[in-house]
Amino acid sequence: MSDLHHDAAAKRSTFRSIDNRPIYWTDGKAITHICEGSECHHGVRLLWTLCQRDVPANSAFLPGDDDKVTCPKCLAATRIES
Repeated sequence: MSDLHHDAAAKRSTFRSIDNRPIYWTDGKAITHICEGSECHHGVRLLWTLCQRDVPANSAFLPGDDDKVTCPKCLAATRIES
């Protein structure tokens, strides 16, 4: 692998928050999930849930005080990682 490709791969990382606030997505069944994402190109971010669902573009949000995660798989994934 060239140094250019190696450096680009090394810089890729995932994130679960913006400005120290988690990222959530509510699906069509009113279930709220925890999101993880990656910036695949400058300014282009892809998001998915901890339960491995793709998050549609521009549908994730930073939660307010009353927003709660209701997806049991996302909640279980956070317990496993702790």
